[in-house]
Amino acid sequence: MVYRHMERVERPAAFLEGGAAMSKQARVCPLCGREYTEPPALSRADNTTDICPACGMMEALASIPRQREGPAERTRRAVYATGNWWARENFDATHN
Repeated sequence: MVYRHMERVERPAAFLEGGAAMSKQARVCPLCGREYTEPPALSRADNTTDICPACGMMEALASIPRQREGPAERTRRAVYATGNWWARENFDATHN
């Protein structure tokens, strides 16, 4: 049972935990070929294919851009973005 804006809404018995269907049917992941019973993840490649949660996590992590610059380069970029001449001069004097 869920209350939405003080209105009582009955949910079907199939929806129990977090709104996910509780059917435990085995599925086969088209990417890795393994069987899984957890709720599927949506593939980022075409936004229509259901894949296993492990492959979904790998696709999500692969889509994160990697930072190649270190802390000094990030700080230099932030200091130069301010346009403050004194801050730039001070940063260059202490980091070069």
